[in-house]
Amino acid sequence: MIKSQSPVLVLLDVMMPVMDGFDCLKAIREIDDFALLPIVMITGADDYDSISKSYLLGATDFIAKPINWTTLSHRLRYLLRASSALTLLAKSEAELRMAQKIAHLGSWEWVFSEEKVSCACQAIKVLSEEVFDGSFVDFFQSFTKSEAEKLSLALERCRVHKQSFQLQLIKHSELNSDRIYLIHGEPIVIDQTVTRILGTIQDITERQRIQEQIRFLSYYDQLTGLPNRVLFKEVIEQAIAFSSRNHTQLAALFIAIDRFKRINETLGPGIGDRVLNLFADRLVEQARQCPFIDIDAGYQLSDVNLFRPSGNEFTILLNKIHDTRDSIKVAKSIIDVMVLPFRVEDREIFLSINIGIAVYPSDGIDEDSFIKNGEFAMSNAKQQGQNTYQFF
Repeated sequence: MIKSQSPVLVLLDVMMPVMDGFDCLKAIREIDDFALLPIVMITGADDYDSISKSYLLGATDFIAKPINWTTLSHRLRYLLRASSALTLLAKSEAELRMAQKIAHLGSWEWVFSEEKVSCACQAIKVLSEEVFDGSFVDFFQSFTKSEAEKLSLALERCRVHKQSFQLQLIKHSELNSDRIYLIHGEPIVIDQTVTRILGTIQDITERQRIQEQIRFLSYYDQLTGLPNRVLFKEVIEQAIAFSSRNHTQLAALFIAIDRFKRINETLGPGIGDRVLNLFADRLVEQARQCPFIDIDAGYQLSDVNLFRPSGNEFTILLNKIHDTRDSIKVAKSIIDVMVLPFRVEDREIFLSINIGIAVYPSDGIDEDSFIKNGEFAMSNAKQQGQNTYQFF
């Protein structure tokens, strides 16, 4: 009957023929999906052994004989309401666990002892599928020493300053790729003292990968891997602001491959793409040797100095020049290396280039005017002939 009718409540007398109430109670509890079914045992008021055994086997409540029929219905309604609340709670917890699993989200709790921070701490569920044994030692050992020190410092600051924290940590794995975790912590303050910290830990590796991919598509050229025009404008904006504060000069070389369209038309776009890649590689190598680039200049994107704003145009940012002669040295060195042939599929392809030079602050005090004037100088260089450079 239990399996076929799925009752919402069961009354069991301890004394029954064929099978007593204890055996029946035990058999019901062994059936799947009936762990929360309210089962009420009926026994004598002074039968303490039966009462204890009933609770031990999973009884929800007991009713003493003789039964008070007046209060019985009210008592059972209360049990049904409590059972309904437990069922809803179990459903909600199951849905929460499923949502956490989908989101790669775990929870943790750190309880402080009265003596010192590390004495009493408990980990609930952290690091995806891993479940710890109640010790935060395992939690820390999941990360490298340097990453664990970041977490320890964040927890200590949270305890001392009573402030929540957010931290990204990398978990290195010898078998699998590294994983990135986002950890949140929230202090629980009682009587001006942090007694424990509640937090979550989420595997954001895939999210970070997608964000990096989106960033790459937004800020980098897919063919050469160089920063595109969007990122170029951001770097120029930062560089100009830095130079303005520090009263330093800044120069940019706007480089165009001359008559590149003919390569695509005569040899095909595939060869043209190979040439662009080879050109970019040679330009990168030349930039590495350039003494007029400071990748630690003091602004956020100072390590980004070579760009491909459009098809056959490239740009080098010089943020360490002392006068205009420095930019001339770089322009001449680039022309010298680019006159050497590019070998593609047993062909030697010779290129000529033109370079326009813009210098801050004389050639533009904001990124838009600076870029516009540099491109104007590049167009002017094209009119002067091959392998030439022109200032704005």
